[in-house]
Amino acid sequence: MSEKPTKTFKTYDQQIELLKSRGMKIRDESRAADLLKNINYYRLSGYWYPFRKLLPGEDVARRSDTFRSDADFDDVIRIYNFDQSLRTCVFACMAPIETALRASLGHQLGKTDPLIHLKEDLLEASSKEYELWREKYNRTLQDSRDDFVKHHKLYYSGKLPIWVATEMLDWGSLSYLYGFSPINDQNAIADEFGLTAVEMKSWLKSLNLLRNRAAHHGRMFNNVFSAPRKPRTAKQVGQVMEANVDSVDRCFVELTLVQYFLLKTGMGNLRLLPSVLRGYPNIECLPISVTGAPFDWQDFELWSY
Repeated sequence: MSEKPTKTFKTYDQQIELLKSRGMKIRDESRAADLLKNINYYRLSGYWYPFRKLLPGEDVARRSDTFRSDADFDDVIRIYNFDQSLRTCVFACMAPIETALRASLGHQLGKTDPLIHLKEDLLEASSKEYELWREKYNRTLQDSRDDFVKHHKLYYSGKLPIWVATEMLDWGSLSYLYGFSPINDQNAIADEFGLTAVEMKSWLKSLNLLRNRAAHHGRMFNNVFSAPRKPRTAKQVGQVMEANVDSVDRCFVELTLVQYFLLKTGMGNLRLLPSVLRGYPNIECLPISVTGAPFDWQDFELWSY
């Protein structure tokens, strides 16, 4: 396959003309130029993608460069603003869950050995897995300016007991640490959240991607996520997954996991995410089901707040 030439640079006015030539309705070109300047054409393209026409006769859904007749720049911005609110809300809701995960890991693993995270032989990780995790841990320890880290460097040769170490780990490092903890500890921690160890590991992986997208301003709307394992016991989540089996890799299922953990920890505000979702813009060609939400999503237990 021959390499395509790099696209030519376009001014904001030229970007507007290109969108119009492809069928996008733009009511206020001055406002559109300001939005393109402050948001970026490429970032917005992910939000107008569903407004592009489907190509006929394709086995896999592919889209033309031209827009549907109802494509409206104002609707694109409404979707973008909704996504921005959702992203902010997700980040806020994940914070208390992350705190609870740190506390649970630190307490449970501390029973086994206060320095278990520094002893590869006590963990169920391959040498390569542990090496990569330990390298990141050491960098985090070295770069940290937290007073509690300085204290342990000064008085304990930098050896943080696990219940202290978890306080400086990000979600990804916590998730990996859980995944190669001794199986008895995995089971005990998962049981606190009403899950099996296999489910807990899968859900932490899914939520790591969700959190990273929220933290780094990634798009939630119309994006694909890691489909979490269907639970055996957490029926509030299982019911949602069964109601929309073709969309378990869309953001609504991930958001349902967040609601579940908020409920189980008793921390955070269970009303935040439902409130944001109720603000989903009314756009005929883009119903809320594109997020993976069933039409009766508000009737499910975790979303009835």
